[in-house]
Amino acid sequence: MVSAGYMYYQDKTSDLTYVTSRIDNTRYLVRNLPDKQNACDMLAKIKQNMIILCNHLLKTYPSDENVDRLKRKFDPSQITETSRGEKNTSYTINKGEKIVLCLRARDGNERLEAVKEKVKNGDKHYYVKSLASTETIRKRTLYWFDNKKQYQFIKFSFTHKSGFYAYKNVFDEPFFIRNINKVHPFDFKHAMYQTNIQPVLLNMHKQDIKGCGWITLKAGEYSWRDEEFTRCQMNFTVDYDHVYPDNDNNAISPMIIAA
Repeated sequence: MVSAGYMYYQDKTSDLTYVTSRIDNTRYLVRNLPDKQNACDMLAKIKQNMIILCNHLLKTYPSDENVDRLKRKFDPSQITETSRGEKNTSYTINKGEKIVLCLRARDGNERLEAVKEKVKNGDKHYYVKSLASTETIRKRTLYWFDNKKQYQFIKFSFTHKSGFYAYKNVFDEPFFIRNINKVHPFDFKHAMYQTNIQPVLLNMHKQDIKGCGWITLKAGEYSWRDEEFTRCQMNFTVDYDHVYPDNDNNAISPMIIAA
């Protein structure tokens, strides 16, 4: 009986495919159409706005029972696009555990303009604030034999991953610098370093943290989060450079939930 239900679900969503967003590097289920990348990026922006809204409600109305239900039910990892022929345009299952959105106009042209107009504003300030700092550093290049010569790089630091990918998308395109007489194109797409590596992996390398090892958080350097927007039993906020390796600890974690 379980297999039959699974097969039916797969058939119903056969026109959907997973696409990785350029906004947050997360996979989303969208219609398999020529503009599927745009649809995927649109879901990523909608999810970001939903999370911002939920955090605002939790902070403003912490004792409201409806907000408490939203906190328990809302799962930002379960946002998809509707499949072709859906009876309902947009809907939610069990008050937020799964959210299915219609991104396309009813005129059959499969365009995203209507949704774009709703979410395109308000993101710029969010991304501008995500850029924490820039600095010029000298590092060795990854390529060619140059007797360990030091080259000049610009280092961008961000407060969150969404901002990191938003800026990366900008520099993926050819960048133009104007001077008095002419325009010089600089294709930074082929000059960026480490941007194809997940930020969490870069930090693990920097802090010497093992993927299946233990870490230490020091008192006074982290804050406890009451919001339950992850499946973890405890949620903390901590600066990335205040996560320390505990590589000498060989204890086995008492797993309760594993997937």
